[in-house]
Amino acid sequence: MTFFATRRQLVEEANKRLRLPIPDFALTDRKKIIDRLMQEPEILSYIEETAITENTSTDALHRKARLYAAEIGPKFSPFFYFRLAYFLARGWLRLHFRVQALAADEPGFDAIKPDSTVIFVSNHRSNFDPLLITYMASRRSTVALSAGEWARLWPLHHFVRAAGGFVVDRDASDPLYRRVLAAYVRLAVTSGLHQAFFPEGELSRDGKTGSPKLGFLNFYCRACSKNRDIVFIPAGINYDRIPEDRRLANAEGGFANPKASFLISTSLRYLFSVLTLPFRRRSRRYGNACVAFGTPVSLQDWLRQHDIDIEELEEPGRYSWLPAFADDLMRSCEQEVPALPVAVTALALCEDRAKESWSVPELKISMDAIVQRLKANGANLLLPDGADAAVGFALDLLAANKLVRHIGDGNYSIIASELPVLRHYANSIAHLNS
Repeated sequence: MTFFATRRQLVEEANKRLRLPIPDFALTDRKKIIDRLMQEPEILSYIEETAITENTSTDALHRKARLYAAEIGPKFSPFFYFRLAYFLARGWLRLHFRVQALAADEPGFDAIKPDSTVIFVSNHRSNFDPLLITYMASRRSTVALSAGEWARLWPLHHFVRAAGGFVVDRDASDPLYRRVLAAYVRLAVTSGLHQAFFPEGELSRDGKTGSPKLGFLNFYCRACSKNRDIVFIPAGINYDRIPEDRRLANAEGGFANPKASFLISTSLRYLFSVLTLPFRRRSRRYGNACVAFGTPVSLQDWLRQHDIDIEELEEPGRYSWLPAFADDLMRSCEQEVPALPVAVTALALCEDRAKESWSVPELKISMDAIVQRLKANGANLLLPDGADAAVGFALDLLAANKLVRHIGDGNYSIIASELPVLRHYANSIAHLNS
C-alpha cells in the first residue's frame, strides 16, 4: 500500500494487523462526539441544577460545557497515527534506547472478549513512558492516552488529538469540567476506545512505584456493566537510564518550583546529549528501555471473585471496593517491572554503603545473589548479554552518567553527591529483591 493511502485503506490495513480493531468511536467526527457529550443526561441535569442554585443562565452553562468538551475531545487521524506518529515514536525511542519487550501473556490477551474495552495500566518512570507503552502496544491495538497541561500548548494539542488522545486539565476546580471529563471517559469506554493511563498520576521521584490515584480509574470503572467488560492490562516499565533522573531524585516534596539554575543545567545537558547521541556507541546512550505486559485483569471477573454486584449497591458506598481494586492493579504492575542491568548494579552498590569501593569481582558476587532472589520472586529479569557482561555494561553507563567513578585497578566508588540518583535506579526493583 502506498504512503498516501486513503483513510479507509489505512483503517482496513491496520485492522488486519491489529489484534483489536480500531473502534468506530475513534473514527467518529470530533463535532459529533462533542454533540453526543452535550446530550449526556449527567451534564444536562447538572446544568439545570446549577442554573437554579446559582441563578445562572442555562445557555451560558451550555456554552461553557461545550468549550470544555471541545478542549477534551480528540480528533483521531489514521494518517498521522500510522504514517507519522508511529515511526517518529519508534525513531525517537531507538535513538535513545535499545527497546526491549518481554514475553506477554498471549493466551490471556487472546481470551479477551471482542466487545471488551482494553485499558493498559503502568507504573510511571519517565516522560518517555507514553511513547514506549503506545509503541509496544501497537501490535495489539491503537491506544488513546490522556495528556496533562503540557499538551494544551500549541501545536502539541493538535498532535495529541490527532493520535487519538485527549487533553486534560488535572487541576481544574470547576465541577462542570469534571462532569464533562467523566462523561467523555465513560462515553469512550462504553464505545470500546482502548486506552492507557498511569494511576500514579505523576513521575516517581524516588524510583519506587507510588500509590494509585483513583480519579481516572473511578471514571473507567463506572463505565463497567454487564454488557461492557473492561479489561485492564498491567504493564511494568523500566529503563537503564532516564534523562530526568537528577530532576526527579532532587525534587523535594514535588516538582512545582525547582531552582531555575537546576532546570537550565539539566535541560542543556539533555539537549547536548541528544545532539551527540547519533555519534555514540549504542551501549553509551541510555541503555535498555523495557516493557513487560502482565496477565489481563477483567473487571467483571474481579468483581465476581469478590462477590460484588455493582448494580445492587447504592450510593455513596457503591464504589467502596475501588481502592482495593486499585491496589491489586498496582501490585500487578510492580511485579511486571523489569530488572535491568543498571537497576541490579545500583541495588548491589546501595546494599552495602559501608564499602568505600567495589572491585568488579566483588560486585559480580553481590549481583549474583540479587539475581537469584529476583528469580525466586518471579521477577522479569533482562540481562541481554548475560550477568557477567551486565556488570561491565552497567558500570560503563553509570560512569558515563557520573554516578560512579573508576578509581583504578578495576575498582569503582560511588560519587557521594549522586547517591540519591543511584538509589532512584535501585528503588525501581527493590520491591522484587525482598
